[in-house]
Amino acid sequence: MVRRIAGPDSFPPAASFGPTTARPSSSPADSFAPPEDPTARRLRYGAAFDRIVDRVYDVKDPLAEYDALEKDLVLGPQRSERGALVDRLDRAADNLRRAHKLFLAAEVEYENFKAESTIAFASHRAAATRELEVERSGKEKSKMITNDDVESKIAILFTDDYVAHKHRATRMKGMYEHVKKLVEVWQIRCSTIQTQINGIR
Repeated sequence: MVRRIAGPDSFPPAASFGPTTARPSSSPADSFAPPEDPTARRLRYGAAFDRIVDRVYDVKDPLAEYDALEKDLVLGPQRSERGALVDRLDRAADNLRRAHKLFLAAEVEYENFKAESTIAFASHRAAATRELEVERSGKEKSKMITNDDVESKIAILFTDDYVAHKHRATRMKGMYEHVKKLVEVWQIRCSTIQTQINGIR
């Protein structure tokens, strides 16, 4: 019989974890906002740098920004005059900056997902470990319980949660890697245009 607990559809990698503060719920518009951190005051660098951090991670509408950056990669009819190329380079450089800012926000969201996975599945890991200990008592006491053993047991005990997490984890990782690739593509675009400009005598 499959057992299930309420909570996010997430499962953490095998790792130790300590006390953690869960993220508050948020609306889509501020989905990249950092979680509340009670230790943040002690870790801040100073008011001026805090404002820079807030500015860097302030992406009002991640989806609209992503769509605009993807759309702008399509090359329509282009003039090859030096002035036109310089204008294209200026725009490409601005898009590179925007893409990097979006990547930083995506990275925060991905790390938040992994942290929340650890919180959500802590009880699953504990239950799986207890069951493994019971199964091995009196017959294989010398064999240590590995992280793979625990994950396999979670997959058996909490199948629905495990499958749902694997699906979401793959999509979250794909989102992170794709936005990272978007930065690289805009870097190449800037380099290509600069080469074209340099080639004009």
